[in-house]
Amino acid sequence: MAAASSTAAEDRRWIVLTMVCLVLALGLPSLALRGYVKLQVRKVIAVDDWIMLLASVLWVGYIVCQIAACANGLGAHTADLREDSYYYLVGTAHNGDVVEALRFWYACTLGHVLAAAVIRISIGLSIAHYSPSTIRRWIVIVDLVLSSLASVIFSFLLVFQCSPITDFWSRNRADSDENCDVHPITNAWFAFCAVSATADSVLSGFPVAACLKAGISWRKRAALGVLVVFALSNMTTSALQISQITSLRYTADLTFSAADFACYALLSPSLALVGANLSTLGPWLKELGWDMSDSASNTMGGRKKPRGLIRGGRAQVNVMRGHGDDVEAVLDAAVLQGLGRLEGAVEPSPGPRARNFLEG
Repeated sequence: MAAASSTAAEDRRWIVLTMVCLVLALGLPSLALRGYVKLQVRKVIAVDDWIMLLASVLWVGYIVCQIAACANGLGAHTADLREDSYYYLVGTAHNGDVVEALRFWYACTLGHVLAAAVIRISIGLSIAHYSPSTIRRWIVIVDLVLSSLASVIFSFLLVFQCSPITDFWSRNRADSDENCDVHPITNAWFAFCAVSATADSVLSGFPVAACLKAGISWRKRAALGVLVVFALSNMTTSALQISQITSLRYTADLTFSAADFACYALLSPSLALVGANLSTLGPWLKELGWDMSDSASNTMGGRKKPRGLIRGGRAQVNVMRGHGDDVEAVLDAAVLQGLGRLEGAVEPSPGPRARNFLEG
């Protein structure tokens, strides 16, 4: 019972699992909304959507590995995992397994790096596609190439940080100290997180600049503001993640010391994924009546500027503007336009009485 009480007092598994629930509550609905917009509203799937699908698979796999790691003891002290604990309505059960916990944590680190890299690629391609400036597109391309190269190199370092690889999750933690490059990998974590934070900052600058741009409607500014909040939150969690890298050096009690790092590592790519998915909801918002067009171009003197007015107060209908409309609506517009031209061209001539009256 003493071991059970110490485990309950210093067990961070519930903190990590709370973060898991938070990112799932944010990420899964955003993925569902993006899928609805792409498949039902726009009915167009671009390259960045396929890349985001791959990123979503990696992200879900990363979350599953994180849950499995916590279920096997990540967040608890390594010494406590050998003891049996008493659970209400369950009885005596194993508190965890250090081998399984660290094996899944090993997979979590790889999943974190790969998911964050693929999410960044999807965001960058989306920005480059809609950017009108060639210079901005080149900035995005260089940013993606450098950050992706850093992710690939760091992934290889993580895979082969121990020789043999199985010593990373060895039950005898002395083997991990002897056969794993702990300090070089820690320094590599610092370098990788710094490169990732810089790359994310460059991509985050585009929605920030668009939000501060003058002459856009408040609705569009509010939508961009949501993206800016997620971008700044991602940068903040990246900074907090960097502050917890030194905890990865304590390999003797890695299941406990890595818990705080695991929490911030969960938030960073998850917030980027949510922000990327929310940026694609524009067509759905317009379908709901939330018009994000610039008010300065469609208003005149505090009133909405009528489109296509001609003499006589009749509205000019452009038949060629029927792209995406129903065929019947286009035909009706053509008929109305033809009738309007006939009414303007054919004017009745005055009769004899009216002519005499005008001459007199």
